[in-house]
Formats: sequence, structure tokens, C-alpha cells
Amino acid sequence: MQRSDWYIGLSTYLEALGFIRRNRLGYFFLFPILISLLVLVVLFYFKSGLIDYLNDLLSNWTGLDHTRDDLEGWTATVMRALVAISIWIATTYIFWTFNKYIALVALSPVLAYLSEKTETILTGKEYPFSVSQLMSDAMRGSVVAIRNFAIEMLWIAGFTIVGLLFPPISPVLFIVAFAVSAYFYGFSMMDYTSERHRLNLPKGVRLVRRNRLMAVSNGALFDLLMRIPVVGITVAPILGCVGATLALHRKYNLNENLQNALNP
Repeated sequence: MQRSDWYIGLSTYLEALGFIRRNRLGYFFLFPILISLLVLVVLFYFKSGLIDYLNDLLSNWTGLDHTRDDLEGWTATVMRALVAISIWIATTYIFWTFNKYIALVALSPVLAYLSEKTETILTGKEYPFSVSQLMSDAMRGSVVAIRNFAIEMLWIAGFTIVGLLFPPISPVLFIVAFAVSAYFYGFSMMDYTSERHRLNLPKGVRLVRRNRLMAVSNGALFDLLMRIPVVGITVAPILGCVGATLALHRKYNLNENLQNALNP
């Protein structure tokens, strides 16, 4: 079951592009372009200032100014290098993650509508168009994205502190952090279908936890694609949304209400 969920998440993400082409949904790729460029410009404008602030904060906290040139010995040199690298990695990771979640929040109305269109094509089930309902779905998507970002940042903060205290295990922490991020990205993509089937947020959380490997595999491909400059942030959310809807349909058949998926 677990392996099947992992495979479903991967395969449906990869099938999403073909689905989009066959059903002439390619125009959805236009929406992320302007949003992504605007977000990148704003975030990276503030990044250098944050790095300087963290350098000063860490120096005051430890009593060691790792930017000083008069520190002697290989231990001090290594410490300066490790601290500087750790701060750069942490801030880059946080800003990159923040950029992805900002994109998800800004694209919530588009992704909610795309998920609905995908389900209609799969099942033939029509949802009467309602601006208020679309906005409600988009608001739920935004809330979920912000919630997931906050929880993920708590995990990342913990990993960063541990990495600063024990630098040799940083590669392992990076892999774990990637898996945590993938889970929350997949969560965001799957929740558009949960909202449409009237699962409240606690029930949506339960559904994703039952299908956590599906969420991780969807989110992992989303995250990897997002690392490709410009192209990634343009295509990854659209493919992720369609892929998550395809995955839930493959496992549960969206002709039925997803409420049934939570039955024991």
C-alpha cells in the first residue's frame, strides 16, 4: 500500500503534462510567470540584508565575531567557514521556500480552478461556477499554504540549529528537510480536492496523512522542478495540482465523495 501510494504520486505527476496537452489546459502555465518574477525580485532584494543581520546576531549570541581577521588557528578558520556557510545555506533555503509558498498563495485561485477542471474532465461531474465558492477554495488554499510554511519553518529552524551545533550531520539533515518540504508541498496540492469535496481542514490533514507517501512523491517532483530557474516556478505548481488530482482519482475515484476515504 505504501509503495503503491509512492508510485501513484510519482506517476501521476509525470502524466500531468500529457493530460494538460490532451485537454488544452496549457494556458494555465501563463499565470505563474508574472507572479514568480515579481516574488523573486522582492525576496532576493531583502536577502543580503537578512544575512548581515544574522551574522551580527550570531556573533552577539556566541561572543565570537566569525567575520574578524585576527582570529588565529585552524579551529577559528574552520569555525568561521562553517558558520558563514551554514548561515548562507539556511537563509537561501528559507528564502527559496518562502518564494515557493508565496507563489502557492498567489496562485491559489488558479490552482483551485485548475483542480476543479481536472476533476470535471476525469469524472464528467460539473461544479456550478461561483465566484464566492472559488474565492472560498482559494482562501482555503492560502490558509493551508501559510500553515504548511509555518510548520515547515519550525522544522527547518530545528534542523538549522542542530546543523550549527553538529556540522558533520548537515548532509543528513538536508535530506530530511527535503522530505519534510516535499510532504507539505504535496499536502498543498492535494488539499484543493479535499476542499472541493467539503473536507474541513482537520479532515484534509487526516487524508494527507493517510496518503503521506503520495504527498511526498508529488511534492518531491514539485520541489525538484522548482529548482530550475524561471521554468520550474512556471510549470511545477500547475503539474503538481493536476498530478495530485489525478492521484486522488486513481486511488479513490473522485466520482465518489472523498469523505468516504476517511472511513475506517
